Amino acid sequence: MILDKDKPQPAKQDRNSLSMYYILKGKEIIPCNDIKIWAATCAKNDIAKTQIFDSFVSTIFLGINHNFDDTKKPLLFETMIFGGERDGLQERFTTYDEALNRHNEIVSELKSKLNIFQKIVYLIQNFTAISR
Repeated sequence: MILDKDKPQPAKQDRNSLSMYYILKGKEIIPCNDIKIWAATCAKNDIAKTQIFDSFVSTIFLGINHNFDDTKKPLLFETMIFGGERDGLQERFTTYDEALNRHNEIVSELKSKLNIFQKIVYLIQNFTAISR
């Protein structure tokens, strides 16, 4: 079998491997055993970023399986909150859609808890950013 070295190769999935690398193409998750290709493609790993007053919600593609139990699905996406009352919240997901859906749920939850002053400031900040 001839392998194309510019294409990601399937990663070895034995229990002795220390890590499992993945790349993201659109929403498709592709196992990859070539560290150079993996490193080059993981540079742009942002899925969604949202600032809600004093909280910043970030959802990224990790590129490495963060589920260290080989018998379960890989955890490849992470949503975190930085700042605000829920600072440090961290959740991990298997699929792009799960991660993006949860990101949007968290953003909605944070928006719903803003007081009237915070809502006015948030609207002004977003209007200013859009009109630039």
